[in-house]
Amino acid sequence: MTRPAGPTHGADAVDRLRADYDATPYTSDAFPQSAPGQLAAIAHVFGLDVPAVSRARVLEIGCAAGGNIIPFAAAHPEALAVGIDLSQVQIDLGRERAQALGLDNLEFVAGDIARTNLTGAFDYIVAHGVYSWVPPDVQEALLAAIGRLLAPNGVAYLSYNTYPGWKAKEVMRDAMLLASGASTTTADKVRDARGMVDFLSEVHLLEKCGGVQVLVEQYLDFVVNRMFRESLFVHAQRATQIRYDLDANRWRRMHFAAWTPPVDGPTRLDHSRQEYEVADGATLFTNDPGLKATLETLNEQWPWTLSRDELVEAVRARLGSAGLNPSVELPGYVDNLLGVLIVQGQARYRLDPVLPKPTSPAAPRLDATVRRMAELTRGQHDASIFNLWHEAIIPSPLDRHLLPLLDGTRDRDALVAGLLAAVREEASVESDGEPVPGDAELEIAISEFVDAAPQRLTELKLLRTDR
Repeated sequence: MTRPAGPTHGADAVDRLRADYDATPYTSDAFPQSAPGQLAAIAHVFGLDVPAVSRARVLEIGCAAGGNIIPFAAAHPEALAVGIDLSQVQIDLGRERAQALGLDNLEFVAGDIARTNLTGAFDYIVAHGVYSWVPPDVQEALLAAIGRLLAPNGVAYLSYNTYPGWKAKEVMRDAMLLASGASTTTADKVRDARGMVDFLSEVHLLEKCGGVQVLVEQYLDFVVNRMFRESLFVHAQRATQIRYDLDANRWRRMHFAAWTPPVDGPTRLDHSRQEYEVADGATLFTNDPGLKATLETLNEQWPWTLSRDELVEAVRARLGSAGLNPSVELPGYVDNLLGVLIVQGQARYRLDPVLPKPTSPAAPRLDATVRRMAELTRGQHDASIFNLWHEAIIPSPLDRHLLPLLDGTRDRDALVAGLLAAVREEASVESDGEPVPGDAELEIAISEFVDAAPQRLTELKLLRTDR
């Protein structure tokens, strides 16, 4: 684990942390690995029964301005979400954002988790990017709070830095602390720390290592080693329920999505060998038409989910349409493939469907919270919004004007007119990196932008259009 330099015990250390975060608010975005829906699905895969996410009580420790807890509250109106953070400044920002979004199921608390008066049990507790950045006594308090506040069948998520991979970044962190140690204000500290990064970036690796090749290789080892770990925690008495041998019977309650396009042209529902690309650039290959049909069915549904039973039936229908007689063992083949995709990290899965209502491309409609988020962050070019997969998305300046207009009442011409009016007031439009000069060119550029929006927003997992 990493430990901050300097004194690490007592209220003084916590007060310093609070002051630092008040002075320099931490960037707050959605972090998909920590989504309660993801935690529930992983725990289910490993044999644990978990609380329903749709009505869960969720606590985020170190929530900053709520970028990671707001998406959950927005997507689950019947759930209760609580975010706690040391920084009053960030808590105030979170409260302001939640109020603007109309989220009455989200509460923000300013305080120290070791001394808070939070009551009740939480079904899911998230502490992302906190543990390795606080003093040891706060780390102990954090773990104690999780143990105290976690419901009997709850699941907690904790992320933390690990050796050996983190050592390289810890060296950089120590160098930045050294460079900024004499600085008196937060702004000066940030400036001096960044100056150290700039200085080190100019030193070539061979020069830094004195030409010693073994040391060069050691530095390269740090580049590829694990530096960050995420763990799920449950109460000790549930340890015997955890199953590390995956049971395909658990898939029956689950919903799956995967994107594995064929490498060599369209899928052929025959016994010829075909390769399918997975997320890391590797490939899966099969000559089984049932498995090909399974991958193609998931591709067609992407980025949205199908239940396991829906998937089996869709594959059966696809094979029948191709004149093939599906094997009675097809469900088992599908289950085995899903297991492979899960283990290899190539499938997305949940206990509840991730499937927004379809909208017409002629008058597209986005979720009201997403529209409002885009409107609230207009002018903040680095501010994120989120999708149903709990992913952070940085919209373009034009999209920050377009998304609020997608309420289902405007057709293509109305969207072009509305976006034109907006950009004439506040924004500029570029084509191939150059400003669009006149009104005629501007209207053409805006029209093309609107026409491309359904596909663009579908790829961002913000929109599901009628097929």
